[in-house]
Amino acid sequence: MTTLSWLNGAAASSIPLDDRGFLYGDGVFRTLRRVAGEVPLWDAHLDKLHRDAEVLGIGMPEASVWQADLQAALAAWGEADAVIKLTLTRGCGPRGYRPPDGIQPNRLLQLSPLPHYPESHYQQGVDVQLSALRLGHQPQLAGIKHLNRLDNVLARQALPTERFFEGILLDQEGWVVEGIQSNLIVRLDGELLTPALRRCGVAGLTRDRWIEASRNSRQPLKCADLTLEMVLAADRMWLCNSLIGVMPVRELHLTQQVKQFAVEALNCP
Repeated sequence: MTTLSWLNGAAASSIPLDDRGFLYGDGVFRTLRRVAGEVPLWDAHLDKLHRDAEVLGIGMPEASVWQADLQAALAAWGEADAVIKLTLTRGCGPRGYRPPDGIQPNRLLQLSPLPHYPESHYQQGVDVQLSALRLGHQPQLAGIKHLNRLDNVLARQALPTERFFEGILLDQEGWVVEGIQSNLIVRLDGELLTPALRRCGVAGLTRDRWIEASRNSRQPLKCADLTLEMVLAADRMWLCNSLIGVMPVRELHLTQQVKQFAVEALNCP
């Protein structure tokens, strides 16, 4: 089975042509995993989806509604493992950017096969490349996982995936922001740092939970404005998201330079 889709509580193979998520990217989403029949951090993912929807002024269905969708879809899926994608759009409406009054959101739950990454990725690290694409600034959308992901599409399209696991994105002013599909953590002068994401980028749940869990620890994860020079001065680098967990980086490839990092596992407090 490739992908199973559940739209507004029923199995579906299509979406309405006037859905604003399809037409304008007017919506939000989250990606999480089911492993051995368990869905880690389900409630936390719903909370993130709710907060992102609030930024766009989209009404969020009750958690029990999403839970019912999940159970019905999983019964049809029949596998212990899956990638779960939750998408919430503003709903359907006439042509034009302004949303109509009384519009009802559409919710989409999709299940697809869970990728399994080689153990060598975690033991030996992965190679990444600095992307030539630069992210524009939109502080009002910074941090949220909205449906307009064309920057990521273009960056991923240009990435030689047979050589590099991930691409590293800078913004229009040269600040380090994130990976194409992950958040970044570096160790610089003994401190763990992650880009602050005040101007653009997506604040993933793995990153957020690490910041919160480590707040009172001996080595907290701090948000900071990171230049490329700071990353090149770091001795360790990791990628993180809900599917890969935390994965060490071995090499960062620039146009005329290769930065090597020490490979080490990073365990959340």
